[in-house]
Amino acid sequence: NNILGSGAGQVEPDYVLLSHILELAHAGVDESRWSLDMALERASKINCEQTYVPMWGEKLVWKNNKLN
Repeated sequence: NNILGSGAGQVEPDYVLLSHILELAHAGVDESRWSLDMALERASKINCEQTYVPMWGEKLVWKNNKLN
């Protein structure tokens, strides 16, 4: 997972949520950091089976040490 560099300090997460990093604005793609297509493409390259790109209003529940 070369998210923030490579080498020492890399993590092997059980779950990855690409939410804050998206920083999507209501003004449109030109005003956003990433387009949705770019976010989904980046998510597909993360080495974690449980990688999610939460959408606005989506409810994520953590229960019994598991994301439901």
